This record gives sequence, structure tokens and C-alpha cells, in this order.
Amino acid sequence: PLDVPLVRNRIKIRSVNGWFKKSLDEDGTPSWDWFIDPEDGIGYIRLTSFNDDSFNDFLVAVDEMRATRDLRGLILDLRFNPGGLLDSAIRFSNLFVDDGEIVSCEDRDGITVWSRPATPQMA
Repeated sequence: PLDVPLVRNRIKIRSVNGWFKKSLDEDGTPSWDWFIDPEDGIGYIRLTSFNDDSFNDFLVAVDEMRATRDLRGLILDLRFNPGGLLDSAIRFSNLFVDDGEIVSCEDRDGITVWSRPATPQMA
């Protein structure tokens, strides 16, 4: 028999991307240009999935944009986003929805089993 040692490692899936990748650091972490229209202050974030780090990475990206120039608008690109963690998606929804129901689950008879209301927060 042949023994092959396996090393388990955590792979970070980056789900928050900018408009243009400027460079990569020594660890392979990209540096993004977040502005699709710098003159008018229009930022761009592509969210490829809702994972554990997505929300905080999004807030860091917005902070980076605000630190470099006046952020007057933001394009949040969700195309080809297959979903992910429900709690992460709810946190994002709360940035944009002030009141009402964010998500609910019904049984086969149409009776609501659980729901999550909007809880607005500031980014």
C-alpha cells in the first residue's frame, strides 16, 4: 500500500470583485479599481455569491471607494450569482430594504413557517 499525506487547507473564495483588477499581491489577493465611472463617482461591485465573508468584504470595498473619492452611486452586479448563505443574503438585503418582509418560508398549505423582517442598518 502507498501512503499519501494530504494537507487540508482553507481556500478563500473571493465573492466581492471590482470593475478592473489592478494587481495581485504576493498572496494572490487582488487590488481592485472599484469605479466604473470615476468622474461621476459611480462605483461597481460584482458579488459572485453570498458567503461568510461577502458582507464584510463588501463594506471594506465601499469604505475604500469613499476614501478615494465622492461615491455618488453604486452598481451592484448580481448577474450569475447562484446564491449562497441565506443569512449573508439577508444582511445585504437589509442595506437596501427599510421595512417589510425580506424572506419567508411556507409549508405546502401556504402557511408561513418562518419569516425574516427587514432590519435596516447603515453601511
